[in-house]
Amino acid sequence: MIIKSLHDSCLQGLSKELPPMTVTKQGICMIPKYEEIMLPFLKFISDEQEHSLSETHDALAKEFKLTDEELKELLPSGQQPIFRNRLGWARTYLKKAGLVTSPKRAHFKISDIGLALLNEKPTEITSKFLTRYDDFVGFQSIKKNKTEKGIGVQNQLDIATDQTPGESLEYAYQKLHSTLSKELLSIVKTCTPSFFEKLVIDLLITMGYGGSRKEAGKAKKGIFITTSSFPKSVYEFVGQVEYKIILIDGERLANLMIEHSVGLSTVSTYHVKSIDSDYFEEN
Repeated sequence: MIIKSLHDSCLQGLSKELPPMTVTKQGICMIPKYEEIMLPFLKFISDEQEHSLSETHDALAKEFKLTDEELKELLPSGQQPIFRNRLGWARTYLKKAGLVTSPKRAHFKISDIGLALLNEKPTEITSKFLTRYDDFVGFQSIKKNKTEKGIGVQNQLDIATDQTPGESLEYAYQKLHSTLSKELLSIVKTCTPSFFEKLVIDLLITMGYGGSRKEAGKAKKGIFITTSSFPKSVYEFVGQVEYKIILIDGERLANLMIEHSVGLSTVSTYHVKSIDSDYFEEN
């Protein structure tokens, strides 16, 4: 494998025109926010019968006229559809406020409190609206077991948001990742050519190319790496050669360094867990 690490200076004199690239991202503006789901959710189960989450999901998706593409739109992690995530949080908030009960696993029905609320004919149900219920206020609060001068301290979570806690966490992670990537690349660009070559070899070793720095340096296949961007002529050339050549530009390089923890250290680790429904299946 022939490994070429191109520093910015190596691209001088080449065309600066970038290869044509189309970056598409499906919009999610048509997917209702979790607060917009709560009232239709409560109205759907107002028949006082037990309903499953799957049944409610399909009914509300139809009511909101969501397309198949919108129902498949995923959170940034790619682990769960946005609408299903928001529906789940809408149910959780209604349940924590006492408007919904769960008579058995994965099923729920409206409570007397929920029926009483619908009789008031509300035009919407929001997180702020739910603070009228003590149980919901308790759910939204983080109580700390400490006092200052004999007075209890309680921190209230910010509930004025259009995103579910899961969405907020994922988008916050994406923002941290993007900021780190840009900062990392700016540092790499200040490295000397010799250190940059060492960095590239360390990354390739971590990724599984070659068993040692010496072996990776003698590899015989084509990988071209730059801290900048490749001009259009490079992409055209790579498309014409017989052997496969991998091009890694600055943005991809930074992301690979983050993914494989090259030149980075872990500050904090958070594990987000969910209920394992299969564990509680008695049959």
